Amino acid sequence: MIIFSTRRLGAAAAFASTLALASTASAATVTSVFGAPDPGPGVNQTFIIDFNSGLPSGVTLTGQAAIVTGTTGTHAIPAGEASNDPYLVVPDSGPSGTAILTFDSALNSDIKSFSLYWGSIDTYNTLYLLDGLGNSFFSFNGASIPFSPADGNQFNGNTNQRVNFVLGPGETLGGLKFVSNGIAFEVDNIALEAPINDNGGGIPGVPEPATWAMMLVGMFGLGAILRSARRSNAIVA
Repeated sequence: MIIFSTRRLGAAAAFASTLALASTASAATVTSVFGAPDPGPGVNQTFIIDFNSGLPSGVTLTGQAAIVTGTTGTHAIPAGEASNDPYLVVPDSGPSGTAILTFDSALNSDIKSFSLYWGSIDTYNTLYLLDGLGNSFFSFNGASIPFSPADGNQFNGNTNQRVNFVLGPGETLGGLKFVSNGIAFEVDNIALEAPINDNGGGIPGVPEPATWAMMLVGMFGLGAILRSARRSNAIVA
């Protein structure tokens, strides 16, 4: 089931889901928060792609895209950001374009959710979620965001939103495809929930309850073996 909701929260980064849009084989959940400025990543989304100094390890960008700053006649900085803050724009030139942000296998197998700050939302902006083979398993366009007229307004909070996606069981996010049939598609500060840090290093996970139970059983068993060995040694002595 795909679920969507919008929260009218100017500075909070809480995400809630209440309104069912469609029923599919997936269990992705989509939510959004009003921006201007960006309310920031969701819970545990600590792997940040901010375009400030290139792309982090494990992430590649291809297609008709550019990393830019400021506002021109073809693209506008997402509302509330500094004029010198880099962001992604599609297309890099011309009236339309497509770009793909790809996550390598070491990264995509662990992504649980992600969010992005979607600037000056337009009806002709479409985001595709790609699996590990590059196939689209979900698409979402600017016209689907409730309370947003998707008219490309560069300043309002309802046309500049933090949009959050939670993957369903078994779904792998191999990349994001940005398609714009007009000028332009602007995004910044893509945030992934994955058990890695900003340098691509591993972060030890917190064991699941079942794992804790197995560990406890193992420790009790080891204790029993040690006690038995002590008793045997005492009898022999």
